[in-house]
Amino acid sequence: MVKIKLNADRVVSISAIMISLMTLVVLVLQTNMIRHQQRNSVYPHMMMGNQGYGGANFAFIMTNSGIGPAIIESVEINYQDSIYQMDLPSFFFNYIEGTDTLSNVLHSNVYPGMLVPAEKTIKFFEVDNNLESAVSLMKAFNQLREEEFEMVITYKSIYEDRWKLSTNSGTPVSID
Repeated sequence: MVKIKLNADRVVSISAIMISLMTLVVLVLQTNMIRHQQRNSVYPHMMMGNQGYGGANFAFIMTNSGIGPAIIESVEINYQDSIYQMDLPSFFFNYIEGTDTLSNVLHSNVYPGMLVPAEKTIKFFEVDNNLESAVSLMKAFNQLREEEFEMVITYKSIYEDRWKLSTNSGTPVSID
């Protein structure tokens, strides 16, 4: 057997090495926690839905209810076995009959590269105090849903985390 003599210098040296290793472990864990906190501090959370359904002031909206900006990567419409690389208002005005007769309808375009700040609401369509147009627009949306319509928006955070938002779900799904 080998006997190890422990003197004060060796005890202090071993203690210093152990403390250094524990400090390194704490530093690595703390760095990972800070990185995770930074990502969460700019988390965008997009949602889609109706506003004022059944009234004269109907709107179909998308809201960033997160605490960070969302950067739109792509907007596509899946409709009757075709994929259209365009936003909802462009699709409506080009492919849905009867939309040209709507009055008091405002719209917003959403396009790749667009930045949606936190707590910002974008109204794809908004009917301003016109019950007839609101009912016509709601009927058009309901008809589209029956015909396998889906709008998919892909967006990312400033840290390149990506999500897909669909009219079929209304809430985002993470893309790994």
